[in-house]
Amino acid sequence: MDQLVKKRRVLFISPWYPSRVYPSLGPFVREHAKAAARFAEVQVVHLTSDRRIREAEGQQLVDRGRYWELYEELDCRLSAGLKTYRLWHRRPGIPLTGYLSYLWAVLQGVLAVRHQG
Repeated sequence: MDQLVKKRRVLFISPWYPSRVYPSLGPFVREHAKAAARFAEVQVVHLTSDRRIREAEGQQLVDRGRYWELYEELDCRLSAGLKTYRLWHRRPGIPLTGYLSYLWAVLQGVLAVRHQG
């Protein structure tokens, strides 16, 4: 009977998640996602504007737009076996437009993750 029930799909979107640059940033998000993965198909999107995270090794470019880039995390120690993406977004040079740029990057990145499957 359990095989007939389709697992729910859950997407965690967070600016806090462990990376090579900040390994202790947001381990609680990763642990929460691991717990949810017992009952659902889980993917994680880590939002960042930090160039050091964008340029770190162990990631593969998946998609990009004018103001954002989506990378898949390849290091299993950081992703803990979860499908994990890093969504880097550019900070705009125009004051008061940062939040709109951030929302646009999130929307485009989530659509790209959805397209990945």
